[in-house]
Amino acid sequence: RPGDRTLLKIGGWASALWAINSLLIGAPTAAALSALSVARQASALALQDRPGRLKGAAFIVFVIATLLVSALTWCGAYSLFPAAGSLVGTFAMFWLRGSRLRSAMVLVSSLWLVNAVAYAAWWQMAANGLSGAAAALGAWRGRRD
Repeated sequence: RPGDRTLLKIGGWASALWAINSLLIGAPTAAALSALSVARQASALALQDRPGRLKGAAFIVFVIATLLVSALTWCGAYSLFPAAGSLVGTFAMFWLRGSRLRSAMVLVSSLWLVNAVAYAAWWQMAANGLSGAAAALGAWRGRRD
């Protein structure tokens, strides 16, 4: 599905920018998980039409990496939200398509929004709001497919 491929590509670039911004605002868990997300998005894109076993192996690797990165950069309870968002995003990127993928991205944006509020990062608040709204609109429009 071309729209899903575009979403994965744009998400990869956005994650790279997110990593830099999170590093600059002093949010190490968010920065590290965003950097990991770049690799996750690229892997999910490359494996999109591949057999389930290969995707399953990559999915497990990224779940373990997400948990490990979250533990190593833990900064208290607020670290739970980007960690949860990253885990939901990992599942969504590897296993969901169309409106289900976009619906999951609404949840991902909401979880990352909590991190943005915790760090008073207005740019991230706005970006999460916009990406969540775009995902919700895409899910609504895609429900007809």
